Amino acid sequence: FFIFSKVRIYSDRQLLKKCQGEKICPGRIAALKSLVNANENLTEISLSNADLNGIDLSGANLKSVNLSGANLQGANLKSINLSGANLRGANLKNANLPP
Repeated sequence: FFIFSKVRIYSDRQLLKKCQGEKICPGRIAALKSLVNANENLTEISLSNADLNGIDLSGANLKSVNLSGANLQGANLKSINLSGANLRGANLKNANLPP
């Protein structure tokens, strides 16, 4: 199980790297959710211009993540670490933001 988990985490990270800058990228949402559920550190991942409408990222570590131009409309961003994150031009309409 441990080896499978590590392989899954590696492949999810590779997919996120491949999707950098793309608005739509098949599998990105599932990969991101998988990494969040595994409590993986997402520091410095680029999600610029990503369509993340309604995604639940509660509890994620998004420190220094590039979210510029991302669509986070209606996203659950409760209890996340956004320190140093680039949110320039991100759509946060109706997003559940941390206090």
